[in-house]
Amino acid sequence: MADDAIARIAKAQSDNDVNLIAGYSGPALLLDTNGVPFLANAKGAGLEKALTGGAVGEIEDLIDDARKSAAIANATVSIATSRGELILDVTVTPILDAAGGITKIVLLARDLTMERNLRQIRLRPSALSCTNV
Repeated sequence: MADDAIARIAKAQSDNDVNLIAGYSGPALLLDTNGVPFLANAKGAGLEKALTGGAVGEIEDLIDDARKSAAIANATVSIATSRGELILDVTVTPILDAAGGITKIVLLARDLTMERNLRQIRLRPSALSCTNV
């Protein structure tokens, strides 16, 4: 009977974890108290793999800052990919228990690559030359 109760609690926590990140429109991950990813939404799968492989040092540093301070950390980071540079606005939010200890960490990212590229085009008038005026 105790095992059933534990299983129900684990299932409820799992459902809550999924619900916590499922509705986010960009990459979203849940990390354990050590900063290791354990759940990602569909758009966060690639970022989860990159974090697990140690390929995104700037984001790992941001996670460490949030863990050490038990406070939200945010930064814009650049990641080199096979398709070019990826620009992400990353927010890392520790989830605290009643005593102030971290129970898990939420990482939300917003892809700024297209916006940044469009701004760079606007800043270079020669890139928008019109020949049929």
